[in-house]
Amino acid sequence: MTFNKGDRVIATKDLSGTGRFVRKGTQGVIVDKSGIWSSTYEVHFDGGAMHRCEEHDIAKVHRSSW
Repeated sequence: MTFNKGDRVIATKDLSGTGRFVRKGTQGVIVDKSGIWSSTYEVHFDGGAMHRCEEHDIAKVHRSSW
């Protein structure tokens, strides 16, 4: 699945690393996209955490779940 800047997404797993911990199910917004062969996405999650995510780390949030 391809995501675009401004898409509302949800973490599909717990995320840790250089940024703050993000629990699975936390929602956020795509603010940047990079890569040619595969994409990574900069996501600003609710609560202020920011992570660079692969496609399998996130899923689109459907408007009905807002």
